[in-house]
Amino acid sequence: MKRRTLALAAGALAAPLVACQFLAGIEERGVADAGLDATTSDGGRETGPVRDAQPDRATDSYCLGAQPPPPPDGSSPTGMTFDFYVAVQSIWYDPSAADAGLALGYNLDHTCTCEGTPKGPPSCDNHTELNCDGDAGRDLAGNELLLTADSFIHTSVAEVFDSKIAIGQVTAIIHVAQYNLGSDDESVALSAYVAGGLLAPDGGPEAGMTIPPKWDGNDMWSIDPRSVSGVGTADGGGYEYTPLFIDTAAYVTDYTLVAKLDQIHLGIGAADLSLTDAVMVARIEGDITTGGHMLVGQIAGRLALSTVFRIASTFVDPNSPDASQHYCGSNGVFKTLLRPTLCGAADIMSKSSEDNTGRGCDALSLGVGFVARKVQLGGPHEALNPVLGCDGSTANCKGL
Repeated sequence: MKRRTLALAAGALAAPLVACQFLAGIEERGVADAGLDATTSDGGRETGPVRDAQPDRATDSYCLGAQPPPPPDGSSPTGMTFDFYVAVQSIWYDPSAADAGLALGYNLDHTCTCEGTPKGPPSCDNHTELNCDGDAGRDLAGNELLLTADSFIHTSVAEVFDSKIAIGQVTAIIHVAQYNLGSDDESVALSAYVAGGLLAPDGGPEAGMTIPPKWDGNDMWSIDPRSVSGVGTADGGGYEYTPLFIDTAAYVTDYTLVAKLDQIHLGIGAADLSLTDAVMVARIEGDITTGGHMLVGQIAGRLALSTVFRIASTFVDPNSPDASQHYCGSNGVFKTLLRPTLCGAADIMSKSSEDNTGRGCDALSLGVGFVARKVQLGGPHEALNPVLGCDGSTANCKGL
């Protein structure tokens, strides 16, 4: 995959500022080895995250590329099932930083842009430039954009995000249910929740301060009620949540968990960072530190530009004439740097049903590696919504 320079590099000066401001803003609200490929050619079973209409296999545009491992032929007989909760402890998005045998990203749109002879076509029209896929058609345009942005700051967006997790402000909770504890299980349920912050020992959010997680298996994270469809009382006490983001047809093959989610959210409200047509692939490992299970893997999906523009509009440009302009509308940084940079990096459609239909790209592909460790599930705690700028309107890439 080519690394964009010059114009993109200039535009990236604005991107990290907005990204870091967004992550810093999470604090005010109180408050994701992977790529275990098993199928990279047409000879294997298609198990990609895209569940809507796909290009015809007979056409030149179809390319299976890198896909998650296929389901097992059966389940390992263990005579038991097990549930566990884990919280994301750290993330990364640099493909070169992955452990040996792990590769970020999957071929989400079933095309291999720039690969082969003649070069494979894109799955959407960028209007400005051709954004090539990575090896085996891996869609990683969002990763490239973040890495370019990181080169202009003294830290990385991943490190900023990890720092917020480390002080108990934000994370994602993953619930693995009906797992037989064997190497193969053809029927597992996976749910994802947005945490509302780490709870104090007395069970309630600590007013005015954050609590660093100990990662000993006993950290109790709250759940943002907007990431569930219902909250109830569990038998024996505690809370029971009805998830919005769930895959009841997930599976485990050779201790690798594979789940597909129509959406997965890393934030709720106006600053909602959500991926669509997402796939989660992670190794299930024993964790001596917590005495439970841990997941080491990745979440790959589509990040709509409208989501990024909405997040950007919640932050004020400190260099604007009156220090009150948000990153949207007529703001100079937004108009000349941020918006054209993001639109130029777009490589995919936000809806898989619109792949290969000739429409303009409206999303960034993204693969985020993560490590998640055992935690406890606490009560509901709703985070606050930041205020949208520019009357709440959402920008797009039309007219560029």
